[in-house]
Amino acid sequence: MSSSPTTGSHGERDTERVKLALAAGAIIGTWFWDVARDSLTIDDALAEVHGLDPALARSELRLEQVVSAVHPEDRPGLAEAIADAVRRGGRYAHQYRTRGADGAYRWIEAIGRVDLDASGNAVGFPGVLIDIDDRRRVEAERDQAQTLLRSFVEAAPGVVYAKDRQGRILIGNRGTTDLIGLPPEVYVGRTDAELLSDPAQAATVMATDERVMASGQTEQLEEDVSFADGRRACWLSTKSPLRDADGTVVGLVGTSLDITDRKAAEARHAEVEERYRLAAQATNDAIWDWRISDGHVIWNEALTTLFGHALSETSAQ
Repeated sequence: MSSSPTTGSHGERDTERVKLALAAGAIIGTWFWDVARDSLTIDDALAEVHGLDPALARSELRLEQVVSAVHPEDRPGLAEAIADAVRRGGRYAHQYRTRGADGAYRWIEAIGRVDLDASGNAVGFPGVLIDIDDRRRVEAERDQAQTLLRSFVEAAPGVVYAKDRQGRILIGNRGTTDLIGLPPEVYVGRTDAELLSDPAQAATVMATDERVMASGQTEQLEEDVSFADGRRACWLSTKSPLRDADGTVVGLVGTSLDITDRKAAEARHAEVEERYRLAAQATNDAIWDWRISDGHVIWNEALTTLFGHALSETSAQ
């Protein structure tokens, strides 16, 4: 966050945050900066947060004395935020790390207000510090988990997606993007009915999704799909209900693999088998297939007719 002029909504939010921080004991320091004189007055708590001698809290300080405890990587941003607040006046809010008396850095948020005189010059700059170290740690863990999730989704083969209870897409991988023919920023938040060019296909997909969410049971099924470029494919889809922390179904997660080539190969194999079967039935000769690698032998029905053997499969022995 950076500094900005006071507005009604920002001011109300800051006031509410300060009240909540006070109630939770999260305010860890207060200051008043006489901008014209560069005279900074702080309390004992703020001195401790910045690793300063508490005795300094009862004397006038220079801003640079407090800033010296700020993490080196955060100092440029802090200086820019303060300068912007002094130039514009009004609301100020900025997050940075500071080194405490124990030598460890922690995240804090400074919230204040710059008062201007009639000529537009900064005269007073009061504010408070709020401890946000735990919040920043939770946010960092969340960001790391989200990055891991995005990497996993992108690396997964086929189409991977999640939808909310109304069928709106929450996330999709590259396969989803290829299927829809639109970038994620366009299709996220929209339903299949809004995105797929084939209304019948969209209706079938959404009906299946609704059935899975209503039943709360995982389903695996084959789906015929049409790509944006006109290609058609057959996919093996697995769809499962998406649940919240309480176990309530709040959406759906799914994966789909293109099995078009496999289905075509199975169809060709079935056709060959059917032709072999018809040919075997059309002759009275005994026909066998001896797989020499393991000695397995398959006979046709003529074996029974000619020799009385009921076996259709046996070994070479």
